[in-house]
Amino acid sequence: MAFVSSQRVMRSQELIDSVLTFARKQEVGSRSSDSELVRKRKRERERITAISTELVSRLRSLSRQFPDIDALNEFYRELVSCEFDIHTYKRILSRVQNSAQIIHSLVRIHRGRLEAAQKEEDVASCMSSFIGRVCSAVNDLDSSFIELESIRRKLLSLPIIKELPTVCIAGFPNVGKTTLFARLTGSQAEINAYAFTTKRLNVGYIRYEHHRVQVIDTPGTLHRDHMNAIERQADTALKYVADLIVYVFDPTEQYSREQQMRLLEHVSSFSAPVVCIVSKKDLVSPEQVQEFVSGIQIISEDELQSRMRSLVL
Repeated sequence: MAFVSSQRVMRSQELIDSVLTFARKQEVGSRSSDSELVRKRKRERERITAISTELVSRLRSLSRQFPDIDALNEFYRELVSCEFDIHTYKRILSRVQNSAQIIHSLVRIHRGRLEAAQKEEDVASCMSSFIGRVCSAVNDLDSSFIELESIRRKLLSLPIIKELPTVCIAGFPNVGKTTLFARLTGSQAEINAYAFTTKRLNVGYIRYEHHRVQVIDTPGTLHRDHMNAIERQADTALKYVADLIVYVFDPTEQYSREQQMRLLEHVSSFSAPVVCIVSKKDLVSPEQVQEFVSGIQIISEDELQSRMRSLVL
């Protein structure tokens, strides 16, 4: 997805090692006229500054690379909610941001201790305490980093839906939606003879003269009270982006006519107009097809092309 970084989220120990390595490279010398205590104070003060500045910068950068869910449009807000819990997501980002504030507090405390140190061993003890507490704060974020990496991968996998006239293909799993999608758009998608082959929204395009129509192959749904994340994606697309819904009937009765009619009723509850098409006609007799779709207005693929063309011309 366009609004998330492709950069992997580091684990806590990786981040600590990277920041400490960076800080070591920033160390500078002090004047030879200074006492050993003064030189050590100055060196450790610079290390504290380098570590804290780099670490806070990286934590804030990490927070910024993830989207503000509340700033997304309704479609994307609902789509990401199919992938992960939004409240948990916000809580994780808040933890990361709060840790940056904790590190700032540790800097103030340990700089004060450093300036008050009267012995070299006090300077060393202060620095050890600072690094230990910073590492502890970062290690506490490890589970959050793991979760953010999982969320990042899910966000990257979401399709980019453009603001174009949009046709959504709907129906039960394995009724021929993806085969129709491939014929209409020429797009390649996984097609297998088992349910839920389509696990997310597939997006393709058809050009009519100088205009494009966006076509979305939605995951199959079983039309049950408690939909899974895959099924919720289909409803989200039908609800928010469809200008025309193509409902695919399968007369081979993998799913009964009654089941497919109930799902058609659900699909028709959305605001977009619905047209119906029949797939797998070559697998049953013409009489079986006629009996299956009796009383339903069915259109051909040529007629479907005309309906889609009318969205832009």
